[in-house]
Amino acid sequence: MRLARLFALSLACLPLLVVSAPLHAEDEAAEAPAAAGAAPTITRDWKDNIKKKRSSAFAKERAAFWAEKVKPADKDIYWLGWIWDMAKEREKAIECFQAYLKIEGGNDTNRETCYTKIRELYTEQKKYDEALVAGKEVLKLYPGSRSAGANWQDLARLHRRKGDLAAAEAAFRESIPLKRLTALFDLVDIYLAAGDVAKARAVMNEFRELFQKDAVKANFDMLEAFLGRVGSPAPGLEAAKPIVAPPQGDELAPAEGGEAPAAPAAPAIDKAYGGKPTLLYHVDHRAMLLDVRLRNLKNTRSVLGDSARVLGLASLKKFDVFTQ
Repeated sequence: MRLARLFALSLACLPLLVVSAPLHAEDEAAEAPAAAGAAPTITRDWKDNIKKKRSSAFAKERAAFWAEKVKPADKDIYWLGWIWDMAKEREKAIECFQAYLKIEGGNDTNRETCYTKIRELYTEQKKYDEALVAGKEVLKLYPGSRSAGANWQDLARLHRRKGDLAAAEAAFRESIPLKRLTALFDLVDIYLAAGDVAKARAVMNEFRELFQKDAVKANFDMLEAFLGRVGSPAPGLEAAKPIVAPPQGDELAPAEGGEAPAAPAAPAIDKAYGGKPTLLYHVDHRAMLLDVRLRNLKNTRSVLGDSARVLGLASLKKFDVFTQ
């Protein structure tokens, strides 16, 4: 049972390793080739320039340019929303996506994406009530979408962030039958975080038949093997050492009278863990949506490729990946 707590948050990161790509319809009407020297359309500017540069400063400059040309009733307001999003101007992006939803005859694929982007942007600001409204609306309007499984899963994660575990469990159970293995990982994590290993193993058996093909079976088997070890002794953890951040700023200044400051005390570790630190997570760059503050670390891909890694050591009760 002790290891169930030790590994609960380690498992919590696994569902985030698979992230759904946003849906886009093709341009509302096929674009004619631009004449030599002609100014690009906002769609081409987004796809050929802004998106490729991945610069928030450049995106902000281009958003200001297009904001003077695109009216709220224009279908191009959809693409302006994406540009403001890359510029890290969340409220302006939300306004654009909401404006697109008011346009008669808007493309359904783009409309669905507007709801998911609004949900995401409110979540990043921890405005969970507003995010839940968008999350429920997209499922109401597009229940048969190919993204329905991901939408149920994201709704469940929102409920979990708000602390409504019953609603989260119900939504995960809507997502899993749509063959979302990561939603099963999420549900298992809820049970492990509560210390209910038996329930975690039972839900694996409940949905086993859905995940018995190709690569998805390998991931299912990995999780099942992990659950088989929960509760077993882990001698390797005995070698873990607490990490103390080096003193900074005023802590380095000599004490009054010229004496050197005392060394900082080691952090207290919850007695429930036997005085040892707990391994919480070991994830790569694909899991950066784990915490919006880590999102910029995705930029390490351009330098380090797939070698970027994040390792965290702390006690379980001190860090919750869904709220901190």
